[in-house]
Amino acid sequence: MAELSEALLSVLPSIRVPKAGDRVHKDECAFSFDTPESDGGLYICMNTFLGFGKQYVEKHYQKTGQRVYLHLKRTRKPKEEDTNSSAGDPPRKKPTRLAIGVEGGFDITEEKFDYDEDVKIVIFPEHLDIPRDGLEGLPDMVRDRIASAVEAILTADSASRKQEVQAWDGEVRRISKHAFSLHQLQNDIRIPPCGWKCSKCDMRENLWLNMTDGAILCGRRYFDGSGGNNHAVEHYRETGYPLAVKLGTITPDGADVYSYDEDDMVLDPNLAEHLAHFGIDMLKMQKTDKTMTELEIDMNQRIGEWELIQESGVQLKPLYGPGYTGICNLGNSCYLNSVMQVLFSIPDFQRKYVDKLEKIFQSAPSDPTQDFSTQVAKLGHGLLSGEYSKPASADGEQQPDQKGVQNGIAPRMFKSLIGKGHPEFSTNRQQDAQEFFLHFINMVERNCRSSENPNEVFRFLVEEKLKCLATEKVKYTQRVDYIMQLPVPMDAALNKDELLEYEEKKRQAEEEKQPLPELVRAKVPFSSCLEAYGAPEQVDDFWSTALQAKSVALKTTRFASFPDYLVIQIKKFTFGLDWVPKKLDVSIEMPEELDISALQGTGLQDGEEEMPDIAPPLVTPDEPKGSLGFYGNEDDDSFCSPHFSSPTSPMLDESVIIQLVEMGFPMDACRKAVYYTGNSGVEAAMNWVMSHMDDPDFANPLVLPGSSGPGSTIACPDPPSEDSVATIVSMGFSRDQAMKALRATNNSLERAVDWIFSHIDDLDAEAAMDISEGRSAAESISESIPVGPKVRDGPGKYQLFAFISHMGTSTMCGHYVCHIKKDGRKFFVGGNWKMNGDKKSLGELIHTLNGAKLSADTEVVCGAPSIYLDFARQKLDAKIGVAAQNCYKVPKGAFTGEISPAMIKDIGAAWVILGHSERRHVFGESDELIGQKVAHALAEGLGVIACIGEKLDEREAGITEKVVFEQTKAIADNVKDWSKVVLAYEPVWAIGTGKTATPQQVQSLAATEPYIAHLSVQRPPLRLFPSTVIVLAVLLTPLPYWSPVGGSLFLQSLDSLQPELAKSSDAH
Repeated sequence: MAELSEALLSVLPSIRVPKAGDRVHKDECAFSFDTPESDGGLYICMNTFLGFGKQYVEKHYQKTGQRVYLHLKRTRKPKEEDTNSSAGDPPRKKPTRLAIGVEGGFDITEEKFDYDEDVKIVIFPEHLDIPRDGLEGLPDMVRDRIASAVEAILTADSASRKQEVQAWDGEVRRISKHAFSLHQLQNDIRIPPCGWKCSKCDMRENLWLNMTDGAILCGRRYFDGSGGNNHAVEHYRETGYPLAVKLGTITPDGADVYSYDEDDMVLDPNLAEHLAHFGIDMLKMQKTDKTMTELEIDMNQRIGEWELIQESGVQLKPLYGPGYTGICNLGNSCYLNSVMQVLFSIPDFQRKYVDKLEKIFQSAPSDPTQDFSTQVAKLGHGLLSGEYSKPASADGEQQPDQKGVQNGIAPRMFKSLIGKGHPEFSTNRQQDAQEFFLHFINMVERNCRSSENPNEVFRFLVEEKLKCLATEKVKYTQRVDYIMQLPVPMDAALNKDELLEYEEKKRQAEEEKQPLPELVRAKVPFSSCLEAYGAPEQVDDFWSTALQAKSVALKTTRFASFPDYLVIQIKKFTFGLDWVPKKLDVSIEMPEELDISALQGTGLQDGEEEMPDIAPPLVTPDEPKGSLGFYGNEDDDSFCSPHFSSPTSPMLDESVIIQLVEMGFPMDACRKAVYYTGNSGVEAAMNWVMSHMDDPDFANPLVLPGSSGPGSTIACPDPPSEDSVATIVSMGFSRDQAMKALRATNNSLERAVDWIFSHIDDLDAEAAMDISEGRSAAESISESIPVGPKVRDGPGKYQLFAFISHMGTSTMCGHYVCHIKKDGRKFFVGGNWKMNGDKKSLGELIHTLNGAKLSADTEVVCGAPSIYLDFARQKLDAKIGVAAQNCYKVPKGAFTGEISPAMIKDIGAAWVILGHSERRHVFGESDELIGQKVAHALAEGLGVIACIGEKLDEREAGITEKVVFEQTKAIADNVKDWSKVVLAYEPVWAIGTGKTATPQQVQSLAATEPYIAHLSVQRPPLRLFPSTVIVLAVLLTPLPYWSPVGGSLFLQSLDSLQPELAKSSDAH
């Protein structure tokens, strides 16, 4: 007890009682998705109130010195309903209304489980465990302080607690317009109280009684294949009889009544009279079938199951393991889930955040829950590691047909951080996936200014050509974009005659109050969308610098570069007369492969004459003087505004300004929107307008840096706050750039960030000039700094990689689902440089590799000598991996000349070659040692290129299979996850002898070698290739398949690996 008392007294000063405003993270680890229900429970720091899983609590102690943690471990068990109404809590009520937060609806506060909770205090580094009730014997003051801290942590609202859902009632029904005037046929039909059957099929459930003629027919077929055969609705289309009641739901209290004419569930005050016409006495009827509300409730309670995202009623098989982790819906978060699933299926995002996980976590700030890189890396690891992709436990509340569905991860910290301060993404409302994609891309840009940027896979240059029709002169501009937005030309529909016929039938049916005809959807070819994208667009009221007057121009859009991954948004949403987004009901068939090389820009052509590079005035000559802030002299032709210090005004896209003004926004606000978004288009400007509508100076005239408004005097503004400067500098910008942005926006941090990104090219150019000052011309050229954002360029050929679908009529409602094409392992190409080269020769090789066009379907890795590992990683393009040629089996120690996996990861390399023939036969490494190395490297997060292969005498002795079996078994016994292993067959007799193992010899080994055959059954199918030139091995699955994990389309480049690349590497 004395030891316990002494330990508690030593940590007492660091124990805090959470106060109002403190965030207590007691539901989720800051670095993983561990919770109190995880195997190791959750450790809550009793000083900072951050939560940590078992894997990270020790690291937090070592980094911060915080020693005392509250350990929570919960074991979940099904909640037992108390059927005894005389004592205790009443039994849990099942929802009876399709509503939230109202009587009879879903109770969002009610717990579905009971928990056995274990609470104890843990002191590090001794790992001293003190049960919650083990504080007796301590001084009263000490015991009271610790007990109050524990109690306050347990009772505090969790930082990740969901926002309360507002009350919502989806069951409110109106009285049908047919209820008081329903015509019922005198056909003497009498309906029995039970034993009903559809008059057109054998269905005996989901039956509807038409209350005009008494016909009993089955209901609609649901999207999941269940329900009826549509006979009731077909009967309405044939007869026009509007009201039907669902048999089996009739009770003395009412029944389900549906109006086909009004296309909704309705109320019928005369229901008893209408039913009596067919001999049905409501007072004697009993409920025998589920009501429509109950069916909808069942659907909502099963919203996470796979059946809801299948096609053609085919049930999909749940998948588990690395790369197959689901994301829980946190309340209308399907847009976020879909986008992040797709992004972390792309290697560049995996390399940036998952491969560098430990480095990101080590450099995380004191509160990692508020660090962008940390939370993105945490999400990526959660999706790809497979740690959370396991069948749900048997005690979970699952429907019988949900058996085996995984729990997945709930990224509450990520959602809270990514939406912080955003008017839409900070809410629980449904959002647009495309807008969230751009928001996330923007966040990545802000946090990757001085480091590897995975956004480069999407970034491309758009070439816009403006041709003045009056002078035939042209103007070329380029801008950066991340999405190709395709218009939908409805006039290109292939079934125009059918559409016209449908519209005529619909008009007649509406006039005659008859049932509407079956919907006919416009079918627009995807090629027509591409043609519409590339077609010239007429720009009226274009300010021509050649004429110094307004003219008409044609704008043509082309690609100045093609990205690795092309994101396409098919613009199926439009605005109605009430400015509410509506969805075009159109069918567009997306091709599996796409070639847009014909849309490549050409730049200025021979015979074309450019317009003068003169900025247009803010106010054009045909606008009345004195309007829009115009203060020019009548004899002055410059049309300058005194808001600007120079006679030329900024170049603003007048067509965009006009579009915004026509939407009803103030002219000055529209000009500012175009200016601060750098003339990047109407959508970017519109987003700026929506984000700044509440600014007090929203409608004030645009005032540029160094200028003053009308009638004002130039005053010295207050210096920018150091906090604002530090915030911008933390994004990767220099202090001078931060100061300039803040001064340009009157010290508004939010506007300064917008300003700095819209002036990024100018800032980079200035930085390049500053750095090159004082150097010779040769030095400036040899170490030139690229100006503007980095873009990649490919051939413009793509294959379908993923798509995000929206189900619903508007972006404000509905559901997002994404499908990702999983090809198993990519084709793997590795080059081993062995003990060759120096900085000069390796630099030349790296330059060649960086300039090569690499296939997005191929993973390329270079094995550099250990002394040049850091050099290779710094110089090689991010899309090329780096491998060490060896590592040892332990993390550290007195092992002169060896390197550890942790060291390899620390310099940014992600692979290691182990078991190479020269390590085996020159340095005497045994199968056992190689297996131990493989185990440690994988445990530390490295990918392993594991080499196997026989010598010539072994092949000639006929023991190839025995040798390779033993080598492979030693490796395989230490591998739990083959997704990070490449098995390289390396026949030693082919190295340096001029002999080459043929593909037939290699495949013959794979077919006959028993252990490899066993691996092919238990793991992804293995294909082995001869180790010639730079090919080490390939491990892949032969057939691609689609994995649903939940719009936009994500297309992966088809660019092929060039032969020069293979020739540039040393032979293996």
